[in-house]
Amino acid sequence: MSKLNNSNNEGFVVLITVLILGVVLTTIAIFLLLTGSNASISAQSVDGGVEAKSAATGCAELALLAIQANPSLATPSSGSSTLSSSENCTYNISGSTPKYTILAVGNFTQGTNTYIHNLDIITSQVSPSIIISSWQDTP
Repeated sequence: MSKLNNSNNEGFVVLITVLILGVVLTTIAIFLLLTGSNASISAQSVDGGVEAKSAATGCAELALLAIQANPSLATPSSGSSTLSSSENCTYNISGSTPKYTILAVGNFTQGTNTYIHNLDIITSQVSPSIIISSWQDTP
């Protein structure tokens, strides 16, 4: 009788060990799934911010081209551009020659999220070439 009772105890120990390992492995798997999805969301946010900055830079370049084409540009002046189906930008030029201030805003839409990036640019000379005295990312 004692041999039969001993084999039941061994089976019980194996069953408990398998259950504990299952719980530990399930917990690890759930943790990895949750942190992986958070990393993916963070990567999408970074990509959206980079795309918005790219759009703002594109509009800043358009504003500088407008100033280069007409160094005595009447202000305020503004413009906009659709760069792709999910990217667009606007710019506003204020001030007078040679010190113009440009506010360029880039927008990038990804699903239901819209990312916005602002640039402030100040020129100190516009002729014969444009000299930029300040180029700053602004909130």
